[in-house]
Amino acid sequence: MIDDNNGETLLLARIIKKENEYGILLNPHYLKDYLAARNCYLICFYDRVIYSEADIEQFFGKKKHEIILRDLLSFYKIIFDANHCFHKSFKCFSLLIGKDIIEPYAQPDKRHFTWFERDDREYAEFIYGRDEKGNELFRTCDQEKDRVGEFLTPIFFKREVLLKYYNEMSKYNVDSNKVKCLNIWILTIDITDEELVHVWLGDLGRIPYEEQLHWKQYNVVPRGTITEHRYRRDLMGEWADPVDDSIFFFWRAFDELQEISKRNLEDYLFMKLKKDDEYNLQIFRLPLTEDLREFDEQIQALEKITNDSINVALLKGITTKGINGNEVKGPIDLLRIFLQKRCKQDDIETIILAFHQLQNIRSTSSAHRKGKGYFRALKQYNLKNLSNRKKF
Repeated sequence: MIDDNNGETLLLARIIKKENEYGILLNPHYLKDYLAARNCYLICFYDRVIYSEADIEQFFGKKKHEIILRDLLSFYKIIFDANHCFHKSFKCFSLLIGKDIIEPYAQPDKRHFTWFERDDREYAEFIYGRDEKGNELFRTCDQEKDRVGEFLTPIFFKREVLLKYYNEMSKYNVDSNKVKCLNIWILTIDITDEELVHVWLGDLGRIPYEEQLHWKQYNVVPRGTITEHRYRRDLMGEWADPVDDSIFFFWRAFDELQEISKRNLEDYLFMKLKKDDEYNLQIFRLPLTEDLREFDEQIQALEKITNDSINVALLKGITTKGINGNEVKGPIDLLRIFLQKRCKQDDIETIILAFHQLQNIRSTSSAHRKGKGYFRALKQYNLKNLSNRKKF
């Protein structure tokens, strides 16, 4: 399999098995396209012997026979011989020798090769502001045609632009500062205080035109400005972390906790997810929309990463307590007992409340049909009138 600039999977070759033999079927279009890109021909050589117990005289009327096949691009010679078969277990052998030439296309399909410079490449235009009459102003992301210095024109998009990439995790990787399509292209992004996705105009010109059109659908007139950390990082060349990225700070704290736990307790406080659950690490984010399905998905991901992964075996060994349905009803109660000799009581209550909040919302929403319990939980935790993003 190969992937073109858009990350689409294309069938390049297939291995086939027939009895005890293997073969490879190649898609001739992509083979000839590759040859054209490399400006070369493919020459295949053949040299194969097969032994047989058959009596070739009854087929050819003689003990040796030759067949020659040729055209402008190939030559094959097949020899059947019963006179010089030195293999005692067989009566004859056949020998195939030959070669053929596979020609390239006259010109390669350059869409599949990002290292080509293309004169006919298309570029989209994006909104970058308004004029004095309120008309939207557009600017191309083709930096060869645009004026010097406009690479760093800030372009803004609705957050929903990222849903496409979150929904295809096998192809895309998304985090708070980039969208990456396999090893084909990468686009640096940022989320602004106005909860818009910010991208530099010049960076948009580096992704395929089809992807530019996807982003164009969500392009909006600028509101607010870029974040301070991106200004410091991209324009001033300074090291700068986000100041209000909840997911960024969650992962930093989570990784630090796991490192301390491994060092001091010789195991992780939260067990690592199994392979079939690892996708939760990739999809985990602040919700992008008000869609309840997306909110449920994120609640379940956070539950898998935290509550469902509490290392019960580790805590049992340390506290000498087990889950009994009374004093210790579940992993969260066991965690509370573990914290009692390690934290202040007020801190323990704050910590445990967060785990119970997550468990309660998950059990009344994504794990079961939504009912009075779900709305009661939102009201209890002062979440009822908040957006999905603020709830999370």
